[in-house]
Amino acid sequence: MTLEDIFGPELVFNPRVSFQGMGWVPSDVNMDDFRTGALLPIAGDMPLVCNGRTVTDETLGLFEKAGITPASNLLVYDSEESFYSLLDKLKSSPLKKVLNQPVPETEVPEEKYWIDKDVFSYLNNKANLGEFVPHEHRPKRIVVTPSEAGSVKDEWGLPFVMKAGTDLPNGGGFDVFFCHTDGDFAEALENLEDSESIVIEEIVDIKKNYCIQFAKMHDGKIIYLGAGEQITTDSGEYKGNWISNAEEPPDEAIALGKSIMEKACELGYEGVAGFDILLSEDGRVVCIDLNFRLNGSTPALLLKDSIFESYNTQDMMYKTWKIDSEWDDFHSVCKNMIETGTLIPLAIYHPDDESNPGMKPFINGILIGESRDDILKKEQYLAEKGWN
Repeated sequence: MTLEDIFGPELVFNPRVSFQGMGWVPSDVNMDDFRTGALLPIAGDMPLVCNGRTVTDETLGLFEKAGITPASNLLVYDSEESFYSLLDKLKSSPLKKVLNQPVPETEVPEEKYWIDKDVFSYLNNKANLGEFVPHEHRPKRIVVTPSEAGSVKDEWGLPFVMKAGTDLPNGGGFDVFFCHTDGDFAEALENLEDSESIVIEEIVDIKKNYCIQFAKMHDGKIIYLGAGEQITTDSGEYKGNWISNAEEPPDEAIALGKSIMEKACELGYEGVAGFDILLSEDGRVVCIDLNFRLNGSTPALLLKDSIFESYNTQDMMYKTWKIDSEWDDFHSVCKNMIETGTLIPLAIYHPDDESNPGMKPFINGILIGESRDDILKKEQYLAEKGWN
């Protein structure tokens, strides 16, 4: 399945966040450019905006070696200037824009969004989760103004989680703060003091953490895309996903995700969404976040059936690596891992040494092995080669 299959014709996908920075999505020019390559294996014939460093001859050669056919209808930019020149051309195009995050009005006018912009922002505002998730599947939570947070701390006691409740772009955990101490709380409140509201939630004792994904197709059907078991640090930082061919989330969790998707689609949402749904140690099914956009593991989920059919494995790991080595060393390791059937690259950023001296490559992709233990050994091997 490709993005063209999901979204249909007459649309263009622009995955790049604004160069100007906006909301809770920090601006990192090279990483933001790299992320535009993440959709190359799944776009199909859908027009896709991407950075030229993700489609160099060498990166495309690695995709070919891995059996990946990148998108064919590319709108390539190579600088901030050429990106905005591209956006100017698209403004006069009849094609509406699919985005992963809202952008300034000057970049994409409201009427050019593929769905209503206000609906898009409303769905991704963490303060509104209770409108879509039944009470029994929510964590203990309350939505307050910044000035009311201290009173909740006195009533609840620590620890808890604080999140920005805002229509501004958010994601990646940058607007989420774990408060275990008074110092943590003071720092979180300082960061959130300008937020329209603050969500305060219990810290759930997690047994399993899934990103369960669905798509509203252009023909109106809602389909289940699959789930990735999320790999996170103790502080909640996302590090990748386990994707299994042998184990699915429980039916109750999938049904919860479908009901959330149906409610959102009644408001006019179309496209891909992923919901962070936990299995708690005390036996609850708890939804803690709604992501009405493509998620990090979406490309891996769309490719998983063909991968599991081609490889003798029941598990794979999706991950992004920042490479602490030069391109030639990285290229050699990557090529070897592809040839041995261990790695499937999904996006590669080939730095321009002339304009970015000292800049290193990025890659996201799928690690394959005979078992999870085998995959973890391969991950450790890559760490020793500077893949972190």
